[in-house]
Amino acid sequence: MTVSALVFGIIEGPVRGWDDVLTVAALIIGVIA
Repeated sequence: MTVSALVFGIIEGPVRGWDDVLTVAALIIGVIA
């Protein structure tokens, strides 16, 4: 789940303009999951 979360954050972040927010969220989700 960590890799998927990171990929999601890296891809969706810049697309939505929330790269920092979603990347951090992806890191947290990845760690928890």
